[in-house]
Formats: sequence, structure tokens, C-alpha cells
Amino acid sequence: MKWPKAGSLSDRIFLRGLAVRAHVGPERGSTALEVDLELFIDLRRAASTDCLSDTVNYADIAGKILSALEAPRFDNLAAVATAAADAVLSVEATIRELSLTIRNLRPAIDGSIGELGISVTRKQRPVLELADDRRRAEAI
Repeated sequence: MKWPKAGSLSDRIFLRGLAVRAHVGPERGSTALEVDLELFIDLRRAASTDCLSDTVNYADIAGKILSALEAPRFDNLAAVATAAADAVLSVEATIRELSLTIRNLRPAIDGSIGELGISVTRKQRPVLELADDRRRAEAI
């Protein structure tokens, strides 16, 4: 069997329809949102060992999203999506990239819009880059 070259990884884990509530917009009332998440991750080890510890914990991922969105107040969906994406990337270093979509199921807009949303794509930052950020923060 020939393995894919680095950079051509196509393994994905997805979560669809995660219901969350967040405080979004100028009125900042609680808003019903739905999250779809796609994780780009190398699943070859998990497939060969058939061991749960060799993949990501889906409950942890969902929990991180819920925790990241429950307390803060956001002005827009871009900030909501970024907070959720950052929370997911903090859970597991093996996630190379993710695509996250947030949908507002009941937008407060006059007219006939059924839902609106935003999608973001984020990549895992290298460990050295994260260490540099921590050193800068400690120096302040």
C-alpha cells in the first residue's frame, strides 16, 4: 500500500449539526447557532491500531466548542467561528487543519432569510511558534 505524500492528506473527521447558544450581535441576546466541523487529521495510526487513544475524542471537541462560546459576548459570527476554531485546535495537536461553519438559524434580519452563517479554515500552528508567543506574553 502506498501512503499519501505529506501535504496531500485527505483523512477527515466531521461533526455536523452541533447545537450551541451564544451571545452574538448588538443586542447580545442568546442566539441559537449550529456548528459543522471538519478536521483534517492523519488517521492511519488509528486505523492500523484500532485504538481510540490514537484518534481525537469527539466529546472533548464538542465540549471545547460549547465552553468557548457559552460565556463570552461576541459582536459578530466571525469572532464566534474563530473562538470555536481556536478552542478545537487547542485540544489536539494532531489536527493539522480544520474547517468550521457557524450558522445562525434565526437571524434578526427583516425579510425571508432562513439562516446565515460563516465558515473559517484554520491550520495548526507549529509548536515553536506557540512557544515564541508564550515567551512574548510572559515578557509583558
